Amino acid sequence: MSPNIYPQNKKGFTLIEVIVSITILIFILAVGFFLVIDFNRLSGLAEEKNKVISILQRARSKALANINENSHGVYFGQDKIFLFEGPSFNQATQKIDFEKNPNIVYSGITEVVFFPLSATTTISGDNLILREKNGTKEAIISINYEGRIYQK
Repeated sequence: MSPNIYPQNKKGFTLIEVIVSITILIFILAVGFFLVIDFNRLSGLAEEKNKVISILQRARSKALANINENSHGVYFGQDKIFLFEGPSFNQATQKIDFEKNPNIVYSGITEVVFFPLSATTTISGDNLILREKNGTKEAIISINYEGRIYQK
């Protein structure tokens, strides 16, 4: 009688099963990697937009509350955003600066001043546009004459 070369109750995986499993795992990891990269890029833009809206609302609130009986505004500089008190950025009595995200490009409005008690502004329907440097995503923030801040 010849010995049984292939036992009936074999345990383990075949080479094909291992290759298919590894291929599926690599595909899932690749898709996840690209989703994470895209999410991080989007969250950077969303975070910057929320920061700008927060600073604008802070200036508007200070003007409505008539803090120091003065106008309050926001100036978008080269590398920083300034929350200031006074009739304009150049004549400001107080300035608080916030860092800009270097991967976001600002265009449109450069200065917004909210007048005391009413929080109205000289800007009427102008937009502040935030764009990714290396992407097509953008966020639009609009401010009307009454000082209302909208995101589009």
